[in-house]
Amino acid sequence: MQYERASYELPQSTLECTEDFSKYNGEGTLLRKVQMRSLEILVEFDRICRKHNIPYWLDCGTLLGAVRHNGFIPWDDDVDVAMPYKYIKKLRKVMKEELSPRFAYQDISTDKNYYLESVIKIRDKKSYFPIEVYKGFKEQGILLDVVPVEQISLPLKKFVMKVNKYPYLRKKEISMYGKTQYPIIGTLLTPLAEMVKSFAHWYSKDKGTTDWRYNYTYIFQGHELYPFKHEWLFPLKEAEFEGHLFPVPYDAVAVLKNFYGEDALEIPPTSKRTTHSPNVQFYD
Repeated sequence: MQYERASYELPQSTLECTEDFSKYNGEGTLLRKVQMRSLEILVEFDRICRKHNIPYWLDCGTLLGAVRHNGFIPWDDDVDVAMPYKYIKKLRKVMKEELSPRFAYQDISTDKNYYLESVIKIRDKKSYFPIEVYKGFKEQGILLDVVPVEQISLPLKKFVMKVNKYPYLRKKEISMYGKTQYPIIGTLLTPLAEMVKSFAHWYSKDKGTTDWRYNYTYIFQGHELYPFKHEWLFPLKEAEFEGHLFPVPYDAVAVLKNFYGEDALEIPPTSKRTTHSPNVQFYD
């Protein structure tokens, strides 16, 4: 799959920033090792997707890093990508068949304790990357997250989320923190929730809006309702990320400002720089 090369105009304050970020991810630091291992996962993921013509794009902090830093945000430690929901079934098949044995494919079909029905993870097998809310998962390595998007109308998305909030479409009724929430209500609502979800997928495919949103089962930090205009996403372009070229939305800046705010491309204050797991271990 070939894409047009993207280019960006950064705000003057970002261009003039002289701060030394090596204190976060300079060569030899643990964080830089995490980032390079994450990059290896992304390169493998990209190889398989391109081979099978599965479109995806860098998302969230990974996209911001590509636009603002041509690589990882200096204090970031994972990789996020998004893709149209209709390709998820194909992705599951080819990843399970062709993923390098160095990595592990993880979703609700491979891990009995996994509850993120809308998110697929590709994990590094030679590391330990503990995140409290994922502590019950079988695979615990450095990760890449794949989140599906669909053409979802806002009223329908809100309705599906409301029906499935006990707790959002997890078949095992496991809460985000590994505890059962609303077990009676959740059990009673499960059949209805599944029916609503199936209808929503069908409706999005055939009669949906032109706005894209994260998958119906995706709830994350208040961003789940944010729309992505079709013209912001497609046709995809590609941008440099750590010396490689990966797919990005057509108007990545519009996507980032919609997600993070108008100052998305500015360098944030120290207080807003966070990583996911400070206690990483490597086994090789």
